Amino acid sequence: MGSLRDRRLLLTLLDEPDEF
Repeated sequence: MGSLRDRRLLLTLLDEPDEF
């Protein structure tokens, strides 16, 4: 289960969408 990993990725994307 990669729930934590998915959450971290989502948080990163939402936190700094400029980087992506």
